[in-house]
Amino acid sequence: MPAFVGRPAKQVGEPAGGGLSADTYKSLGTVFLPAIIPIIWHTSLPAAMKEYDGATASFEKRMAAWESRHGATY
Repeated sequence: MPAFVGRPAKQVGEPAGGGLSADTYKSLGTVFLPAIIPIIWHTSLPAAMKEYDGATASFEKRMAAWESRHGATY
């Protein structure tokens, strides 16, 4: 981490953490959050893919039923 980036408080988001300065918001948004996003994606991707696959299968089933009722294919 660059030396000019200050560390945020350990209790960010909690009342005990106190208020955040503009510089702290800047470092959270430009340094810390981009570093955390891949971790969040890695932990939530399997559940998201399962949900997506279920929604896609449900849509395809409903679309096939609609097409059979209306005699249309696209």
